[in-house]
Amino acid sequence: MFLQNYIRQAGGVSANALVTLSRFGLSCAFLGLRGQDEAGTLLEMDFSQNNVCTRCYLTDPSYITPESFLIVDPDRGERSAL
Repeated sequence: MFLQNYIRQAGGVSANALVTLSRFGLSCAFLGLRGQDEAGTLLEMDFSQNNVCTRCYLTDPSYITPESFLIVDPDRGERSAL
């Protein structure tokens, strides 16, 4: 197996739900903690671009924003999470 393509996207169950609800016109806000890192910045930018309020999305330089890596087999349409 080898990597054919790499795409970095913001997401997660809560984040995806908030963005979806916001796109349907509902007012949404994320209350949570992020690290002062690339993953936290990516998620905050995605929220901002999709009109999800981030006033209560707090930054803690000592915290590491969680990340997941998904591998998708394009031939079988199966995915695995790391």
